[in-house]
Amino acid sequence: MEIGGVRGASRFAGWFTVVGLAVAAGGPLGCAMLGMEPAGVSAEIDIPYEKFVLDNGLTLIVHQDPKAPIVAVNVWYHVGSKNEKPGKTGFAHLFEHLMFNGSENYDDDYFGPLERSGATDMNGTTNSDRTNYFQNVPKNALDVALFMESDRMGHLLGAIDQDKLDEQRGVVQNEKRQGENQPYGTVFRILTEQSYPSHHPYSWSTIGSMEDLDAASLEDVRDWFQTYYGAANAVIAVAGDVDPAEVLQRVEHYFGDIPSGPPVDRQQEWIAARTGEHRVVIEDRVPQGRVIFAWNVPGIGSDDADYLDLLSTILAQGKTSPLYKRLVYEDRIATDVAAFVWLREIGGTFVVWATAAPGEDLAEVEAVLQEELESFFERGPSAQELEIAKTQHRAAFVRGIERIGGFGGKSDILASSEVYGGSPDAYRTTLARLENAELADLDAATSRWLRDGRLVLEVRPFPDYGVLEAQADRSQLPQPGEPPKPRFPELQRTTLSNGLRVILAERHAVPVVNFQLLFDAGYAADKASDAPEGTASLTLSMLDEGTERRDALEISRELAALGADLSASSNLDLSIVSLSALRENLDPSLEIFADVVRNPAFDPEEFARLKQQQLAAIQREKVTPRSMGLRVFPRILYGNDHAYGISFTGSGTEESVESLTPEALRSFHQTWFRPDNAVMVVVGDISLAELEPQLEWLFADWEGAPVPEKNVAEVGLAESASVYLIDRPDSLQSIIFAGHVAPRKNNPDEIAIEAMNKVLGGSFSARINMNLREDKHWAYGAYSFFVDATGQRPFIAYAPVQTDKTVDSMKEIQREIEGIIGSQPPTPDERNRVVDQQTLALPGRWETGRAVGASVTEMVRFGFPDDYWDRYPDEMRAQTVESLSAAARSVLHPDRLTWVIVGDRAKIEDGIRAAGFGPIRLVDADGRPLSDGDGQAEKP
Repeated sequence: MEIGGVRGASRFAGWFTVVGLAVAAGGPLGCAMLGMEPAGVSAEIDIPYEKFVLDNGLTLIVHQDPKAPIVAVNVWYHVGSKNEKPGKTGFAHLFEHLMFNGSENYDDDYFGPLERSGATDMNGTTNSDRTNYFQNVPKNALDVALFMESDRMGHLLGAIDQDKLDEQRGVVQNEKRQGENQPYGTVFRILTEQSYPSHHPYSWSTIGSMEDLDAASLEDVRDWFQTYYGAANAVIAVAGDVDPAEVLQRVEHYFGDIPSGPPVDRQQEWIAARTGEHRVVIEDRVPQGRVIFAWNVPGIGSDDADYLDLLSTILAQGKTSPLYKRLVYEDRIATDVAAFVWLREIGGTFVVWATAAPGEDLAEVEAVLQEELESFFERGPSAQELEIAKTQHRAAFVRGIERIGGFGGKSDILASSEVYGGSPDAYRTTLARLENAELADLDAATSRWLRDGRLVLEVRPFPDYGVLEAQADRSQLPQPGEPPKPRFPELQRTTLSNGLRVILAERHAVPVVNFQLLFDAGYAADKASDAPEGTASLTLSMLDEGTERRDALEISRELAALGADLSASSNLDLSIVSLSALRENLDPSLEIFADVVRNPAFDPEEFARLKQQQLAAIQREKVTPRSMGLRVFPRILYGNDHAYGISFTGSGTEESVESLTPEALRSFHQTWFRPDNAVMVVVGDISLAELEPQLEWLFADWEGAPVPEKNVAEVGLAESASVYLIDRPDSLQSIIFAGHVAPRKNNPDEIAIEAMNKVLGGSFSARINMNLREDKHWAYGAYSFFVDATGQRPFIAYAPVQTDKTVDSMKEIQREIEGIIGSQPPTPDERNRVVDQQTLALPGRWETGRAVGASVTEMVRFGFPDDYWDRYPDEMRAQTVESLSAAARSVLHPDRLTWVIVGDRAKIEDGIRAAGFGPIRLVDADGRPLSDGDGQAEKP
């Protein structure tokens, strides 16, 4: 059993062999034929046959050859690694191995009865497109061969168990190791992966990955057999000293009761031609470097594939071939060269390589190889070279068909012709095409496929490295030295004549200046100005879609020419317009920035386009589990009259966005975009003396005005726990939100609250994640967090969990929250871990200007003093187990949690109700009630 790789002489062809280097994945690949009628082929090159199709769809091809009293039985299944799916690679070949481990009526090694009958040349192979099984037997043992083949085709599954699967999995993995352990052993895997896009069925190797092989299950075995090993997906070629009528009778006897199997999808031609050059460099434990060129070309059965096959023979076959003569014989910079086509059913690869001679520079070898190829492509082959190549192909084919079995034998050619070409004599089409090929055909194929889209793979010898004597004491971890003191830039402040406040943090590391214009608006401003929900979001999206002086394309083009980035967005409390400008282009960049901020056009056509995009985003949110929860949770916590009682995504509802008009956006902009309602945060390569005059010039005539007041009044905790269920039928997970309102971020205990949450659920190593992910394996990640807000914030515990563990996960979240305020307060180790995390990471937090700007924005948003970050390390280090425990008791209220669960109601509702988390209310993805009380009326 094999899956192939690179083969030697006389082992390369789809229907027949040719002289030269062969590449295969299992059985032989290469010269292909289908399509046109045979023409111009000498009469003696013929393989007479009779073809039968049984009632169950099984195709039988019989060829008589009485020269020896033997019979070849060759069974081809039209399935290979291209039928696999990502994540299940290597399965076609693994299944081939399982076919030799016994069937229901002979549950022992397949080879035994055949060897005792005198069989030879027994094997099975897998490639990208087919799997075949073959043997030669004395004519008196034909019934034994047919019984064995039919028993594994029709009666296999009952004999396969976990032990056999594990055994052959190990065998295949060792086959993979053995292959890749050879010099250049990973080349064809890498060529395969790099030649095709990741979703192409040729983008993985036939032998697959170790991880996918480990994951193969008995269920996969059953599915594969039932899908692909039906009679209608198989071809049996029988060649030798037989009578066709008798063979038909015997095949019907053994195979006639086997089901046809289901229809099988067939991927059509997908060449995946590339443009440009793509280069990959690998290192291998080899003494000589090798450079490989590869182009994607048409596959089996195409005219160009056959012409390129002839071309490859001319290029590198024999001492007088251009590549061998130049690189090996004359310049002696290479020890070998090769050129061949690796043809498969839906596409192929034309490969050329040269192996550098010892001591030769691989770059020079590549340069000479490239020079010789370009010269050859330019002049083309000679008529004499073409005739020699034709003769070589014909001779190899003639020699191959002396045999009835094996690679390139007559049964192999008939079966492959039927599978790939639709007729047992499809091989004659390629013979005719090769015999009639003209120089112009080869030149045209070269121009179409080898002039662009080259993959270059360099295999470089891995250096012979050495190691020093061990010196490090590894019995204990080193102790970090004195941590560096974090340095937050000094902030400079000024106020423009129109009331616009400016904060500057000078940084001269790179000639860039970043601006963030912060407006006290955000999603919460929608309700404050009686605007429909989603207004702030759409208004900010429209800002760079055109001004009174520039349309959207002009803005984009001018910014690109200046190397500037401009963006606009909102969060719950702020609407932000940002600019990053090169110092050398600051003046024109700032002018565009000011134009966008002050003069948006809200063009009706651009508005209509972005409105549709926002509506589409809402539709996506309403089917995306996490977004569904974030749309509903704040409405429940704050109520409809509160500024925060909106979707935390800021997108609004379909009804509210449908009602929006350009005038509504213009009104929002005029109401909230005022200089006395904004702060300009500037970080970068500029001084305040340089900055202030520029801002005055651009913004001085921008007038201020009062803005509405946002209702961020405090709301009370829920009187008791309750559950809101959003039905998402067939959901693979349940998304759990549990929380309540918590103090605003600017409070005297904020650092203790932050540290406490890091213990509970605010980091990977926190309790909730370690419980649900690392211990229980019910979730990929589970956390708790506070949603940043200037008013009261939501505290939320969040966990996407497998559906059948929904109730158990809710209990674990409740237990963790109850524990941290009660019997399991933060420990000294947890306190120390959190304090170290929060303080020792600070020196690297402000490496970039954007990072500094984000921290200044946080200070502005929450009203922190200018020395907030300077005092932060000491205040964090001052926290104790007691202060963290006190914060937990003050902030967390597990008996008053609001639960929002997004999942398959039919699978989770009864369990949630039985667990007693509180009354259940059914709501839709906008938070609208679908039932009253505990939802019983709506229960499916």
